[in-house]
Amino acid sequence: MSNEWEYDDFGFDLDSRAEIGTAGRQISFSDIVQHTWSSEVRPQVLENLQQWLDDGWEPVTPIDADCMIVETQNAGFFGGTKVFLKGLRIKMRRRRK
Repeated sequence: MSNEWEYDDFGFDLDSRAEIGTAGRQISFSDIVQHTWSSEVRPQVLENLQQWLDDGWEPVTPIDADCMIVETQNAGFFGGTKVFLKGLRIKMRRRRK
């Protein structure tokens, strides 16, 4: 029954991009994203997500760094790639009452 579940997104959008690092020779894009997830985003997500879980919601997507919406931009003359955090999305569902 396709009408059995209701869906919503837990997350946020940033009005402006927040630069979280520059990938290049010293550090990879993946390292920047993983570090930002572990040290900054994950603790906030888990704290706020608990309310959704208490209300009967369950995640459909994994709760990890892949939930982060990131954009990249060429760093120009100095090389590398700037990495920006644009937001976060976790698809949630719960059974209709």
